[in-house]
Amino acid sequence: MGKHYGKREVALIHNDNARYTVRWVDLAVISNTPWLKGIDIISLPIAHGEGKFHCSSATLKQLKKKNMIALRYIKDHMCRYLELLPNPNGSLDDIAGITDETGRILGLMPHPERAQFFTQLPDWPYLKDKYQRQDIKIPSEGPGLKISEMRLNTS
Repeated sequence: MGKHYGKREVALIHNDNARYTVRWVDLAVISNTPWLKGIDIISLPIAHGEGKFHCSSATLKQLKKKNMIALRYIKDHMCRYLELLPNPNGSLDDIAGITDETGRILGLMPHPERAQFFTQLPDWPYLKDKYQRQDIKIPSEGPGLKISEMRLNTS
């Protein structure tokens, strides 16, 4: 595993359930990449039939050694709210996203573009009511916007 751009070393294969899956997932940020700067945990939607991360054991070892695993599926707020298992597709080592060695190229299965606005959250009506009762300003942005805003300023 190295700078062999164009050589296939990882793949997304059919989900374990053999179905197109649309739902929300919780993700832990594992590596240091400008795309995820300032984010520890984020919830995003998925929508895929072939989203199961797969690679050889040697490649997985290199991904870990070079800190190229960017995101892992975890059980957090959204999985508890929707009563779902964390890993929606059987991805190896719960991997939801990886980077290249520089951290500047990020590949991920979840779809941040489907979570740009607060009203795209599955629990937004509940949160809206909760925020109003606590006199908290209701946000207009969703969690996906955090990734869409490229974070190359490392200062």
